[in-house]
Amino acid sequence: MINLTPLPRPLLIFTWLLFATSCVPVVSTSPSQPDGPIQDANFSDQIGNVQIGSLIQAKPVIPLGKNISLSFDLLRSDYQYLYVKVIHCDFDWKKSILSDLEFLSQYNEFPIQQYVFSQNQYQPFVTYQILLPAVTRSGNYIVALYEDETDKLLFTRRCTVFEQKVSSSVAIERSSHTPARETDHQIEFDISYHGLNVSNPNKDFKVVLLQNHCWDRAIRTLTPTSIRMDEQMLGYHHFNQENNFPGLNEFRFFDTRRLSFRGKNVNYMQVSERGIDVFLQPEKPRSGTAYSQALEKDLNGNYVVENLDINKQAIHSEYTWVNFTLESSPLPAELYIAGRFNNWSLEPANQMTYNEEKKQYEGSLLLKQGFYNYLYLTKGGSSPFYQVEESHFQTKNEYELIIYYREPGTVYDRVVGYRQF
Repeated sequence: MINLTPLPRPLLIFTWLLFATSCVPVVSTSPSQPDGPIQDANFSDQIGNVQIGSLIQAKPVIPLGKNISLSFDLLRSDYQYLYVKVIHCDFDWKKSILSDLEFLSQYNEFPIQQYVFSQNQYQPFVTYQILLPAVTRSGNYIVALYEDETDKLLFTRRCTVFEQKVSSSVAIERSSHTPARETDHQIEFDISYHGLNVSNPNKDFKVVLLQNHCWDRAIRTLTPTSIRMDEQMLGYHHFNQENNFPGLNEFRFFDTRRLSFRGKNVNYMQVSERGIDVFLQPEKPRSGTAYSQALEKDLNGNYVVENLDINKQAIHSEYTWVNFTLESSPLPAELYIAGRFNNWSLEPANQMTYNEEKKQYEGSLLLKQGFYNYLYLTKGGSSPFYQVEESHFQTKNEYELIIYYREPGTVYDRVVGYRQF
């Protein structure tokens, strides 16, 4: 069993936040506010797979009026009393000044009473599920999990609740910036806001563009390039790359849905002292290579947790140590394995190390059986973060447009439009 990393016990959890080195969200009735945005994060090494929404390619984006479904694994063999709180946030993921009663009709502390023990052979876990009540206002929310005995924060996850009060038209173009035409996507769009009380469109609206649901590289600073007050229309047609995303490359993938035989891109499997080790086929950098369309279904960085072995029940699924190998000379930057499965984070847990003797990067992640998309991304140095993967305008990605609106005289941001394209 994995040992629990000791965490500080909060004294009015906001006090703890002020001294934390990372963006750690808190839940309290105190009027104090956290300094920075709240992020997707784990605060225990016993957190397994976490899903908001259905278990198949879900995004944590929910229509107003729908319940919030949360499912997660805790890598322990015994049941733990846990509870969830919901935090309302502004456009920038900072805790808003709304009280709990202004976005919930129930007391904001929800014990988790539905759970099931795993029946696998190696890594024990307990799967917990809860259906949280629907919030009464659209906007950004954080779902925070706590351990009751110590009031310890275990993880936080972002969730966006939207209402469709505006309409939009979008287009994905090649970059208008000549040097980026072979590598970038340019996103242009218009918003029609009929029926909303808008006095200053530049101030009342904010927009966010996401590529493959990666908040770390979101575009958040766009302002309208045209405002037609008589038609209640806003245009966002920028030409200085502020609306450009690198197209990236088609995603790498592996398949561990069956452990009775090798799935796609699995080299071999073996049982070790730590459990089941899955060794993927050795890979190479794709920098400098021409675009090649994926032969398998590309999930745009997403993943599916699934067990297709003889006994298909989720309680029999295994967590396996997936071993990655990238044959490469040393890079002038840190190298990471990233995808939706780890919220695109570039952290020590998914950083690769260089093996001088074998001339390759190596990394190992504990992941539940499933089908996973991923990329090798870098941090630091002068080269772009996608230097190992290359970037092509032909690559197909999944984009999202989130439209926020703060009505004059109010103190919170609604999400009045959402579009996936």
